[in-house]
Amino acid sequence: MTVCPIDGSKIGMFSSWILKDGEICNKCGANIGLIHGNENADALAHSITVSQARELYDKSEKINAQKINKQREKEDAEAIAHQDKASKDKHDRYHAGLDFSGFLQEHNLSKADQDAKEQIKKINNEMNGMRWYRGKVNFIQLNMPEQAKIANLTTQTEQNWLLINQNEELKKQNQKIINLLSKIANQ
Repeated sequence: MTVCPIDGSKIGMFSSWILKDGEICNKCGANIGLIHGNENADALAHSITVSQARELYDKSEKINAQKINKQREKEDAEAIAHQDKASKDKHDRYHAGLDFSGFLQEHNLSKADQDAKEQIKKINNEMNGMRWYRGKVNFIQLNMPEQAKIANLTTQTEQNWLLINQNEELKKQNQKIINLLSKIANQ
């Protein structure tokens, strides 16, 4: 059983508030203004950290939705600006196959054979054309399940690059085995 980091009470399975970086008990949540049944309460809880909740609790203050929203908007703007810059850098670098050798090196695929490189290039261009990855997706404004889906898809994409690389290595090893077996058969 988990212990509330604010007042030390035990937290049951259904008796807590999930915060950005942990959880607190219902009593502490109520003390800072989180009330179950309030449609905004969960979103507010997810937007503060345990230390912020502790600070509110210590000062006997209630959570202020307007203040949290302004803080969230500021953080969102900063995250979007950072993400847009990173996205632009990546998109400019890889768009339509430009600097494709850099992409191959980044994903450890530079030793792939020409057929695999063409396939990788098509996938890369299609994904960049849709701006599906390395694109202007504002992850901050998405809800948690959508963030999880995008994170999962991004992870799968990165794993696919790894699998392509591994398959290329296996093809090379298989070709060596075939060549050795051919030599043995011809002796």
